[in-house]
Amino acid sequence: MSRTHAADPGVHLRRTFNFFDVRSKTLPHEAKQLLDSAVCVTHVPPHARSARDTLLLGLADGSIVVLDAQTFEEVAQWHAHGTEDAPGRTNAIRVATDNGMIVSVGDEPSFRFPCLRVWSWPTKNASMLAHARVQHGSNPSPVSVLEVHPSLSFIAVGLQDGKVLIMRDVADTLGPGEQSSSLLRLKVVRDATNIEDTEHPDTVTGLVFSYGPETHKGRPLYLLIATVSRTLRYTVLGSGTGGSLVVLDDTGCAPRCACSFVACERPPEMHSDAPPARGAADFARFASEHMSQRLVLAHEEALYVVGPNGRVASIALEGRKQEIHNFHGQVVVISEGAQVTIFDLDTNVVTYTGMLPHAQALWTICNDEGDSVCIVGDDVTELTERPLSARLDQLLRKDHYLVAVQVAYASAARFPEMRLPAIPPGALILPRRPSESIVPPLDALIGDIYRRYGDHLYKKRDFEGAVSQFVKTVGIILPSYVIRKFLDAQRLVYLATYLQALHDLGHANADHTTLLLNCYTKLQDTEALDRFIRAPVAGTDAAAKKKSLPFDLETAISVCRRGGFFKHAAYLAETYKHHEEYLSIQLRDENNAAAAIAYLGALPLAEAEVYVQKYTGILLDGDIDGATDLLIRLYTHKEPARMDTNGSVSLEYPSPAPLFPHFVRHPRAFCRFLEAVAAERRKEPQSADDTVINDTLIELYLGLQQYDKAQHILENPKDYPYTVSHALTLCSTEGYTDGLICVYEKLQMVDEIVQYWIDQALMTGCDNDSSKSAHASCSVMDVLSRYGNEYPHLYITVLQFLTLRSDILARHEKEFHKVLTHIHSFGLLSPLQVMELVGKTDTVSVGHIADYLRTVFETEKAETEEIDVLITSYRTETKKKSSEYEQLTSETVPRVFQNQRCAICSNTLDLPRVHFMCKHSFHLRCLGDGEEGRECPICARAHEVVREIQQGNAMLSDYDFVLSELHTSGDGFEGIANLLGKGLFNHTSAHVP
Repeated sequence: MSRTHAADPGVHLRRTFNFFDVRSKTLPHEAKQLLDSAVCVTHVPPHARSARDTLLLGLADGSIVVLDAQTFEEVAQWHAHGTEDAPGRTNAIRVATDNGMIVSVGDEPSFRFPCLRVWSWPTKNASMLAHARVQHGSNPSPVSVLEVHPSLSFIAVGLQDGKVLIMRDVADTLGPGEQSSSLLRLKVVRDATNIEDTEHPDTVTGLVFSYGPETHKGRPLYLLIATVSRTLRYTVLGSGTGGSLVVLDDTGCAPRCACSFVACERPPEMHSDAPPARGAADFARFASEHMSQRLVLAHEEALYVVGPNGRVASIALEGRKQEIHNFHGQVVVISEGAQVTIFDLDTNVVTYTGMLPHAQALWTICNDEGDSVCIVGDDVTELTERPLSARLDQLLRKDHYLVAVQVAYASAARFPEMRLPAIPPGALILPRRPSESIVPPLDALIGDIYRRYGDHLYKKRDFEGAVSQFVKTVGIILPSYVIRKFLDAQRLVYLATYLQALHDLGHANADHTTLLLNCYTKLQDTEALDRFIRAPVAGTDAAAKKKSLPFDLETAISVCRRGGFFKHAAYLAETYKHHEEYLSIQLRDENNAAAAIAYLGALPLAEAEVYVQKYTGILLDGDIDGATDLLIRLYTHKEPARMDTNGSVSLEYPSPAPLFPHFVRHPRAFCRFLEAVAAERRKEPQSADDTVINDTLIELYLGLQQYDKAQHILENPKDYPYTVSHALTLCSTEGYTDGLICVYEKLQMVDEIVQYWIDQALMTGCDNDSSKSAHASCSVMDVLSRYGNEYPHLYITVLQFLTLRSDILARHEKEFHKVLTHIHSFGLLSPLQVMELVGKTDTVSVGHIADYLRTVFETEKAETEEIDVLITSYRTETKKKSSEYEQLTSETVPRVFQNQRCAICSNTLDLPRVHFMCKHSFHLRCLGDGEEGRECPICARAHEVVREIQQGNAMLSDYDFVLSELHTSGDGFEGIANLLGKGLFNHTSAHVP
């Protein structure tokens, strides 16, 4: 056998309390006789699924008697071993608590070896389901210990000669009745031949099935074996199943001094005295779900608790022990001299001690008053455990707060359905919002105990100890209750400790963060402030780390800034990517524009652009070159703009327009920025921002008197699009003539160009040798030559200009005659209007306009002659039409039709044929049907024109129509003459209001 030695956890000192109420009741005579004659007694615990609260007595005649544990009335009886004629002996009984099956071991008269049988007991008559002969080797040995797995999957038998036998898969092999009961097979776990001292067999004194911790392969099952001299472990299930025995401890125990104990395991992260804020209810739930069997050994000097890995606890308890039993996590020890001691292994305290003479049997019952331990002596002594509320009150009255916490933990773990004591109204349990979960009752209970403990220490002025207890109430007790106790300036250290715990456990709000940081600043504890702010948090990126922060980030930054701890505030903002706060700190508090520019340069361009727009002015004032370089970098890159119809994302340059107001005090930097942006964007198709950029560049160039650059833009609008009206205003305001004329030409503002040069010519005075005047007047004539055909009214303007001064007329006398000729040729002015215009000054003489007048007279004479000829032709035509009309309307003048061919198809006319009064003839078949055949197709178009004229003349009766005709005519007299010719006054409805 291999041997392992676990570290001795030490011997626990014990405290003694009295948590049981004692009362005696008379044992019926029949039950007394049965108990006195019983070879073995066992009880079915209250948590068993069937046969609960019953006593099983194994008698010397081989029978099993079932008694009610409270009334002692007989429930059932049967012969388990032997018969009435040949009685046997029942030596050991166990119950599988999961299914209520009964396992017994006894002697049979017909067998040398002990017999094991499995019974089903649904009624008074039990049914045997399986049996086995406890045999190994040739020499029989009495059974010393019997142990059954709760599910009846395994049965272990220990013998007085040191052998240990095990039966596997018992529940799977059970038969339906005694006649067809299954035969169980035994496997030797420990052989007596391997015991070192063969003269003194190492009797087996205790057996326990115990589960080990969960692994990736499952949870292993062990069999813990106690003998007189040592404690061993055998692997039943899991890694190493069926291997050799492992020695857990070199200490064993005497017979009847070993019992099983169900231990509550703590979660791995809660092996210390964890505060309830970390989940007292969660701990209790974990413990109840991870119960594990332990083996308790009783020695004269102490009790030893052994688990699958060795000894886990030692409890000092002196005195020779007769036997031990378990009771809900407590061990009932019956010592020599009728001493009964109940020890709570969960809390390491003695919960009862007393003298009970002649104690010979023990069991537990469950009634309305609570769970009880019944010990049989001369009478039945019933020890009823007090309710949890009474136990806690007893402990708290004596200031045993930590013991009270342990009692509450253990009770909640062992009895998850137990109703916990109500918390008094003054306990200040933290209220929750409706959307949050309610404080678990166990957390509330334990939090209230820690609160009382903290108040107790506070009254004793042990502030450090008090705050350590208040920390354990985080999440349970209102923080304001604790904070008010430590607001005094001399106790700020303890207040900071509590507030730090609030943040560490995730229960702090913005006010708590503010208060904690103020504590650090008032205490001038920069080291603590650094620890608080720079504490490592879980997460791989800034967003994940922010979620793990134990404080409100925005509040911490704000408080650090108000307290003057700008570097701490900047660290938080930079670490957790609060770009706005970081830039504000550097620019407004630290005046460190270079750091802000470096920070912005490290951000993604799209994010940096957002913050730059807000702080451009401050950046330029602090570091104009660095800021300008950053802006050029940001606004000469493309960013995703929109998705087109094909699903691809187009890229566009960001608009620099929002930055313009910030460059008011920095025109040269502004000029450098816009030049770089414009040069980069000139590589791509034009956009709306190009116009804004060029407009601003023109303004900057004019303000900086860089006229050549401004003129270059003005002369190349295709390459440098700009707003012409804006450029016109700028050039006019700055008095930049070349630019002004250039803009006029782009706008086709020929009147303004002519007027500008006219003004220039008139401002130079009357000196004929003035070069400026000559240049200006020549410019006027040049504009006229270029734009006169497109804008005829310019001739009128120039004619008026030439007549203003004699020097101008003398300089441009040839041009004057050309202007008059053009005006007359195109009828721009009537001769009367020309005379009125040139007659306004004394500059023009009759000689200057003699040629013009001669031409006018000759033209009008020719027009008069043409009109006379036209009148004569009209009269001749009228007489002709009148004659035709008389012939058509005459009843005596015949109309002769001599056409021989059809006017449409040119074939010889035959019948039927149609002759029209216009002397056109047609075949009837060549004419259309209906109304079309009633009109000559050859003359139809002429008739249609006449009808349209008639309809137009009919409109002369409409006053609005007459006015519109007058307004649209170029010459009013000509319009009236035209209306009169159409017979205006022949329509009696026409009138002028």
